[in-house]
Amino acid sequence: MPSLIVALSGIYDRESLNPSNAVFIDNDGDVRAFTPSGCPVMSAEVENFTTNLVDSLWEVDEFILQGNDGTSNFNNEKFDFEPNGMVTLVRGGQQRNRLWNASEDESGIGLTLRFNPSSVLLDALSQEWKLMTADADTMKFENLNDPLGFDYLVMAMYN
Repeated sequence: MPSLIVALSGIYDRESLNPSNAVFIDNDGDVRAFTPSGCPVMSAEVENFTTNLVDSLWEVDEFILQGNDGTSNFNNEKFDFEPNGMVTLVRGGQQRNRLWNASEDESGIGLTLRFNPSSVLLDALSQEWKLMTADADTMKFENLNDPLGFDYLVMAMYN
């Protein structure tokens, strides 16, 4: 059996599947991301959003969960978004690699984060977020899974 087939054999959970990539996680938490050999079709808005994420380091400027301010729990944490769908969370000397995905539908641009299973706080970030506002160095997202609209996330470029 070819070595690539052996390396990829196993049981996987599908984490995300869209025109730009397919991401799977095995039972050990290892991530496998696949991209098509052709160019994915992406709107100019999503392309700009993705480029902005990938070109900078980001930090949590504000995080509200169920009406409670959880911003201070993310002090000194930086998010490094990679074009392959991986996001590296850096805190001190520790790094955690997980998944992200940008998408678009009739309601606008979305950002899906998957930090599973790490901590309660990272689990709270592991949501589907809708982009509400953006400027040169900040982006505000609303949690699509919160029917009351209390959960939101503001990310700022790290200087």
